[in-house]
Amino acid sequence: MENNLHLKVNAFKLWVKLNHPEITEDNDNGEWCFCQEYDEMISCVLNFIENNSVKNATKQVIDDLLYAIARDNECSWIMTRLEKYNEWFSLLCRQSLKTNYTNAKWQFAEHLKNYKGNDNLQKLIYDFLLVEDEYTQIQSHIHI
Repeated sequence: MENNLHLKVNAFKLWVKLNHPEITEDNDNGEWCFCQEYDEMISCVLNFIENNSVKNATKQVIDDLLYAIARDNECSWIMTRLEKYNEWFSLLCRQSLKTNYTNAKWQFAEHLKNYKGNDNLQKLIYDFLLVEDEYTQIQSHIHI
């Protein structure tokens, strides 16, 4: 499943590179729901989260999942599903702060209020306030 996840993420990255090379992490508005590669990536991510333990989370898996979450910033299908999987939510939320996936960070800041785990993850909202992105900071302020 890890290989399939990586293939689907890379297929979408290639599609973006070929069709929208001007899109970067900083100007991605998340409206990707018009291409098959996006749909396949999202479907694969949701399937992976539902059928794998966080114990199977390699660095590559984490990066692929966070990349997909960042691209899914308009519909938030992945974030909505993650709310049902506390261990995945916690791991990916913590890891998002170590990446340049700005669009994943603000989604975690926004959805952190819905987290139901018992590992004090909600305290990370203060770390999201320190992210140098206005939208992430706004989401953090709203949910404090």
